[in-house]
Amino acid sequence: MNNCKGITKGVGAPPHNSVECGNIQRLSYVPGIIRGQGPPDFARPAQVPEVVQRMRDMSSPFGTRFEVGEEDVALALEPAPYTHRR
Repeated sequence: MNNCKGITKGVGAPPHNSVECGNIQRLSYVPGIIRGQGPPDFARPAQVPEVVQRMRDMSSPFGTRFEVGEEDVALALEPAPYTHRR
């Protein structure tokens, strides 16, 4: 059941800005590596394939899929039925 137009607050309602409601069109990240102290060094996915693979490995148990682009790595967003978990 799609609650995007009905219930917008309270138990069982999906977040207003959610994949289920179609409000999030694209979600991506730019891979980076932390070396010692300080901010990460960001790079193109082709320059740090080990980072991209580690994200795939950590996320695969949850069914997460990625689309590797030239500049970033995007999540393959597919709306799923909203299920309230307690």
